[in-house]
Amino acid sequence: MFEIYLDEAGYTGADLVNRDQPVYVLAAITLSDEVAQDLAARCFRGTKAKELKHSALSRRRSGREQTLDFGHALAEHPDSASATVAHKECVLLGLLVDFWVEPALRLDGINLYERGANIGLVNVTYLTLGALLGSEGRREVLRRFQVMVHDRTVFAAESFWRTVHELCRDHPTFESLFGIFAAANFRLGIRHLWELPGHLADLGDYGLLETVKHWRDRTTDPLLLIHDRANALVRNKQQWEAVLAGDVPPALVGQDRRTTRFPIDATLQLEDSESHVQLQLADIVASATATLLNANAGGEPRRPEYVDDLRRSPLLEHCVIGGVWPSDRVRPEDLETEGPSHQDAADYMSSVISNLRPPDPKQV
Repeated sequence: MFEIYLDEAGYTGADLVNRDQPVYVLAAITLSDEVAQDLAARCFRGTKAKELKHSALSRRRSGREQTLDFGHALAEHPDSASATVAHKECVLLGLLVDFWVEPALRLDGINLYERGANIGLVNVTYLTLGALLGSEGRREVLRRFQVMVHDRTVFAAESFWRTVHELCRDHPTFESLFGIFAAANFRLGIRHLWELPGHLADLGDYGLLETVKHWRDRTTDPLLLIHDRANALVRNKQQWEAVLAGDVPPALVGQDRRTTRFPIDATLQLEDSESHVQLQLADIVASATATLLNANAGGEPRRPEYVDDLRRSPLLEHCVIGGVWPSDRVRPEDLETEGPSHQDAADYMSSVISNLRPPDPKQV
């Protein structure tokens, strides 16, 4: 089996407006035992801890230098690592688009995912909110949305949607561009909020499918995903095992460049990081990437000189494969989303997961 070792950095539960950790990263290492142990021994010589942790290494100048050396050594091994990143505020805005605007438009037969219209809407809304309200004002709007998604009370919903109506009233530009948000809420109503999946804003398993797809395209062997056990993925392990299994119905889902072919034929395994040096190296990749990108997302780095060194390293070029990040791209040709649409990915995975649930006694 083709073994992939996974770890994450920047996990803050359902708090996606965290000032100190605005970025989440899921990293993967595919080095063999022999190569991984050799890299660890060469790059982290003299380290006395039981296991390698970026949090400990980054406290010492020597540890930071060792991490930088590791980044250069890792880049000498093609296809040895990946990192999927998430700008958390942009993810929140994406949830608003995907779970309110998209289903409202779908009622009228409009596919918002076609040609990347959902991505364009997220990008232009994020930039417009920043221009109108500043970064703090934008964060407050997204915080109120996060509270609504978490609490799911009438009070929280009224508070957020009142904010949207006030934006439309005070900023005609916002109303002309984004009145669709208020219209979507009017169309769907409060019951829509109550019926959404639980833990909607929890990034515990974010980026897993994109990461698996990346490595699936590089080998025909069955995949063995070995993830650090200290992870919120534990909660959804059974669902992921069903989606990743090799016996699901064949299908091509998604659209344009954002497609996934099933079955994936992958097995998910949770292990302690002490038992696999690759998990420790994945921790270093994830945390070093998050340290760099936190600064790019507006965070205040504790060690700016270390961030500058990471920026000059091959870390991002070698590892980052995609994710969610705000940009000024809105046209399909710029987003590379001009391809055809296939079966809806969410519908397909929901149908697979639904087979795990016991039948409703009322429907038997």
